[in-house]
Amino acid sequence: MPDHGRSGAWLLPASPALTPFRRSEWDALNIRTGLSAALLSNLLLVTPASADDLPVALVMKVNGETTPKLTARTEITAREKITLAPETELTFLHYNKCQVVTVAGGSLTLGSDDYATDGRIERQQKGPCPKVYQVAGSTGGWVSRDPPRLSVDPEIIFVGPRADKVADAVLYVKAQPDHPLFHLQFADGGAIKPAGAPLLTANQRYVLRVTTNDRSEPVEQDVVATEKGSLVVLRLE
Repeated sequence: MPDHGRSGAWLLPASPALTPFRRSEWDALNIRTGLSAALLSNLLLVTPASADDLPVALVMKVNGETTPKLTARTEITAREKITLAPETELTFLHYNKCQVVTVAGGSLTLGSDDYATDGRIERQQKGPCPKVYQVAGSTGGWVSRDPPRLSVDPEIIFVGPRADKVADAVLYVKAQPDHPLFHLQFADGGAIKPAGAPLLTANQRYVLRVTTNDRSEPVEQDVVATEKGSLVVLRLE
């Protein structure tokens, strides 16, 4: 597995595999990628994922063929039936169960709180409990009154149809918009604090500025750092 220079981080390889999570108790897999959201002018309005969208898990790694075809950083919706070829292994992060699961062969169906398979469960382990956000304006979306909360050692995964358009992500102190704190380091579509960069200050407000290669203007979103922050999944439609 690639090592992006982070002690304690667990990484998944580049597509079609996965990327990193840095929780010390996890010793097998790591995740870091994905974001999907609609770009509205220069403002990124973030909302928790709507129940109507029903994304319940994130594909971390696929070895083999699936029906429908899945790739790393694809979100899986509730009640979607997935068929795996006999030797195929699929690893996913279940959002609500906070588990990383590898299934081999058979069929797989996920719900909001569990999953069912007639294949083999090769591995099942504790994973992160991600906070998933999407841009306001999506079906059933609502504008969050509170800004997204990032860990003081931030991890962001970009998912959705425009995730591969993200070219840069920068954090600024809210009161210093002309002085970037640091550019996030990309790891197979995810964004993490670069080695050597300072930790964020808990309870301080920052601005996340995201630049995409299909729009001339960046989008910005207020965020708050927290000691107990978790992985953030940002969905770009």
